[in-house]
Amino acid sequence: MTDINYTLQFAYSTEGLKDLVNRKATTYSKLGTSSRKPEGLGFKFAVETEGNQANLGAINFGQTLPDGGGQSGENGLILPKETVQVVNLTNYQIQAGKGQGAAFADTLTTNLDKGIEDHSKELNQQAYRSGSGIIAKVNGTVTASASVIVDEGIITHFRKGQKLAFYNGSTLEANRTVTKVNFNTLTVTVDSVVTLTNNDDIYRVVGNIDTKTAAPTDGKELSGLKLVTDDGTLQTTYEDINRTNVQEFDGIALDKNSANLSDDMLQSLRSNILEQSGKEVSATSHKIFTSPRQFRKYMQIVVPQLRFDVDGKLDSAGGRATKTWMDLEWVEDTDCGFDELYLLDMTDVKKYVLYDVKYEDQFGGGIMKWNGKDAMVAYSVSMVNIGAETPNTSARLFDLAYPSV
Repeated sequence: MTDINYTLQFAYSTEGLKDLVNRKATTYSKLGTSSRKPEGLGFKFAVETEGNQANLGAINFGQTLPDGGGQSGENGLILPKETVQVVNLTNYQIQAGKGQGAAFADTLTTNLDKGIEDHSKELNQQAYRSGSGIIAKVNGTVTASASVIVDEGIITHFRKGQKLAFYNGSTLEANRTVTKVNFNTLTVTVDSVVTLTNNDDIYRVVGNIDTKTAAPTDGKELSGLKLVTDDGTLQTTYEDINRTNVQEFDGIALDKNSANLSDDMLQSLRSNILEQSGKEVSATSHKIFTSPRQFRKYMQIVVPQLRFDVDGKLDSAGGRATKTWMDLEWVEDTDCGFDELYLLDMTDVKKYVLYDVKYEDQFGGGIMKWNGKDAMVAYSVSMVNIGAETPNTSARLFDLAYPSV
């Protein structure tokens, strides 16, 4: 047992885990890590509101000065969110690995290495959700069927083996396991029939420990990019700031009503950021994030077909097939919704990390006895959140036209 715990600590070093996270977490790994940690009650920061506007303006020569005042502000709060991945090794696997390096290595890699990748993938997916645990809604009525068409969510976040619960505020269909996902028809198949109504919530649940993920008011999952760019439509309060009262803390989210992505839309995002925050959008601060499908659709519609001259050389007037827009990096992430686009200020949107993805003894990362069963378990854990101290420097387009298959 000591040898196995030692190997865990050796094999899953900080650099090794970063490599595993980067393989699966395209967007999550690109977000910078804040130097501030959400310790204790969380990380608190100041949000400027109206400033000292009451005592600013032109006066007549010799007029008495105003009484004076100061900058007005509110306190924002970023809290860590805990995500776990539990894996088990049967006693047979442990015994088979003793004295057999190859067998032990295979067991370790299959169960733990892949576990870290799954954990990282989940964090990346949470980055594109809104923190509630709801990953989609039901599209249409379902009557005693195992096939469910989903809506208002991201179909790529469904995976075979996931546990789901369907809930509409009163009726619960719990503990269903995903058996198949069709990305093209937006259909999820579960292991037993369900009867659902249109717009029922679909929750991602953890094993069998809860039937429905009832999130606390500040969210159970990461406060993802939807909330960073939300204008208060999805959630009135973000990072303990009420956006109704503090409009300066509003994000920028533009509904495109199923229109095709265009250059004008991107220019609109850019101008909205400049007008609402006063910050320029540049390659040193901002990146674009979409699904590969949305990028492909943009290329088909906006970028002219490449042309070649008689010598076979590329005609410079024919456009360019590159993953940039106005020199901004364009990141393709399969966890981003098919119908959305993000323009993120990478200097502002950060990960606030109390405890990043890792196996460690103090949190049970070492192999330990699984109570009542002939097996051992280990679990990875992360305590992290995504935050933005000035949300209006980032923006989101949503309800874009769905790309064809």
